[in-house]
Amino acid sequence: MSKLRSVRRGAGGGAGDDLRSAVHFSESGQIWLHEHRMLLVHAEAQASLRRELIDTLGMTRAQGLFTRMGYASGVRDAELGRQRAQELTDLDAFMTGPQLHTLEGMVQVSRVKLELDRLAGRFHGEFVWESSWEGQWHRHYYGIHEEPVCWTQIGYVSGYASAFMGRPILFQETECSGSGDALIAWHVMREACRQQARWRAGLLAPRWVGVPVAREWLLDGQFVDTWAIVLATSGLAAADVELIFKETN
Repeated sequence: MSKLRSVRRGAGGGAGDDLRSAVHFSESGQIWLHEHRMLLVHAEAQASLRRELIDTLGMTRAQGLFTRMGYASGVRDAELGRQRAQELTDLDAFMTGPQLHTLEGMVQVSRVKLELDRLAGRFHGEFVWESSWEGQWHRHYYGIHEEPVCWTQIGYVSGYASAFMGRPILFQETECSGSGDALIAWHVMREACRQQARWRAGLLAPRWVGVPVAREWLLDGQFVDTWAIVLATSGLAAADVELIFKETN
């Protein structure tokens, strides 16, 4: 799980129809996403290349390389988002990027907050990433890192937003599963809220559902933000869930 928000804001739902129809496989061995040729490659092979570059270049230089790669990919996908802006609202057109990011197998994206005005140049976005291939494989090879590690993906969203808005927009990854931030807390709370939402959809929901919370989680300065995002992405109100604090050994 990763939480991220845009760093630059201010002046000076969904992405519409399913974008899977924009993917085409030709008999000549080419894969096309809209007007761009794509490659279907193994995540493990990409992870091996990522590891080799980190070991060869060092963590800092590799981070810069992968961030630039992601940025370039985001800029390309923004071309489709800007085209769709002619038929959709700015908000729906912008969500083309997160939908493509998911479609391309990079990560599952959930919108928490998005405010933008292309003409005025105002932008503020907060999103949650889940099932990040980059975070998964970084933990596999290097264990928990002290800083966020989804470099390609932070480059992608910054490149996409910048190209879509026509001005520099930078995103910051505020929590990352690769650095262990709130990983256990996030999954426990998310699954409890998702179960309550499923019960509610089936008209079987109890009055509230209890979520066990370790007291040390409260020492995390971003616990309140994490909890607010869990509620926002599940569609539940705070009154639907009761936090039950427990001691851990």
